[in-house]
Amino acid sequence: MHQYASYKQFKQGLELLEKYIDGHPDEEGSLQGLNLLLKRINREKIKRWSQQNRLTDEKEVVEEENRGLLETVAGLEGQRELDQKRINELQKQIEQLKNIENIIKNREL
Repeated sequence: MHQYASYKQFKQGLELLEKYIDGHPDEEGSLQGLNLLLKRINREKIKRWSQQNRLTDEKEVVEEENRGLLETVAGLEGQRELDQKRINELQKQIEQLKNIENIIKNREL
């Protein structure tokens, strides 16, 4: 029943205490409080582990979603760069067309 005992050691100690209580009915009253306290500690440990497992599962889900979002952001940033290059090309082509239009207008005059 040491505070740093593993769960397996804790369970063995709990079972040993229950066997002792069963084998010594005359001391059952004095040890029953300890037994109830240890059972409550056991329930709290199990509850804490289940909460910890649930939080770990939720964390993994959130991390997976985060990875997906980061990949989406990276893809969108790459697409934005390509779009910006295309816009620049189109603006240059518009300028060239304006220059050609001006040249044609000047020749007509």
